[in-house]
Amino acid sequence: MSINNFINRSFGFIERKLSVNRINWFYTLYFNFRALPFNIACKLPVYIYGKIELVSLNGSVSFDCIPVKGMVKIGRHRDYYTPPTKTVVKISELGQIVFRGYCNISQGTIINITDGCLTLGDRVWIGQSVLLDCNNSIQLGEGTGITYGCKLSDSNHHYIIDEDGNIPRIKGLIEIGRYNWIGNNTLITKGCKTTDYTICTHGSLLNKNYPQKYDSNKSMLLAGTPAKLLKVGCERIFPGKLENEIIDFFKTHPNESVMPMHLPQVNNTRELSYYK
Repeated sequence: MSINNFINRSFGFIERKLSVNRINWFYTLYFNFRALPFNIACKLPVYIYGKIELVSLNGSVSFDCIPVKGMVKIGRHRDYYTPPTKTVVKISELGQIVFRGYCNISQGTIINITDGCLTLGDRVWIGQSVLLDCNNSIQLGEGTGITYGCKLSDSNHHYIIDEDGNIPRIKGLIEIGRYNWIGNNTLITKGCKTTDYTICTHGSLLNKNYPQKYDSNKSMLLAGTPAKLLKVGCERIFPGKLENEIIDFFKTHPNESVMPMHLPQVNNTRELSYYK
């Protein structure tokens, strides 16, 4: 091994260790024993990382699964696309959050639940600096990824009246399907419903029932403000063995712009490596 390689490996190890957002044991213990029944809290199913502001834990925190140690990680820093900020959790007295399995909520996320229910499916991943503003019902399906800077709000918050004296409802539902991938800085508002395996490009506005709007239950590629359908039947390939094979293909075939593969060859059970 050359001296440069030795130096890079040695200092690289140190730098990785220093950059890790470590478990905050005080708030981990506080959150579990404050928000959960004693027999579940003893298992420490929720890990809190880094700096956090617990504004309120008066609402309900529950598991629609068998809780195990560290299955939910809040405040964990796993990407570097936004400046590090503290995580905020506010679950008001009428608010509920339900975990249906493993879940990673990154640093800087704001969880604000008033009188609604936020349901997070198994292996849901929330990127940095995401706003989850739940006043009625937000459901994120299994394996869905919400990337950094996205904002989800199921309420307009303020009533308006039109010239005919009509006051519209300000709250609605948000239903994101299984294995969706929502690009960064996307805004998702009440009335949004997506199919399984939907991809949304960054900076979009999702505010429609898309299976109903386009009369299709196939996976969709959505983009724009407001988002429109660009393509059906395409899915994201998540990190894993198959993605490495694709990377190798394009490295060894520099003149190819497309790698042919039939969709059934893709493993839809999804190896979501960021939970390991």
